Amino acid sequence: MSEFQFVLGHLRSIEQKHHDYFVQAKLHIMDCVSIKGEKTLSVHVINPDIPFDIRQEIEALFWVE
Repeated sequence: MSEFQFVLGHLRSIEQKHHDYFVQAKLHIMDCVSIKGEKTLSVHVINPDIPFDIRQEIEALFWVE
């Protein structure tokens, strides 16, 4: 499994955990984040309207500042 697939799997699990929000907002997790890097990936929340708890979960999982 590549690092990208690993990151994508974790992001999809966050989307499933907060399924109601994403359905109501008509968004997917990939509409809310940006994955940067080649060998070492970093995940950045790019949607300023994402709820604090979801943003915090993403940032804690991927150590985003």
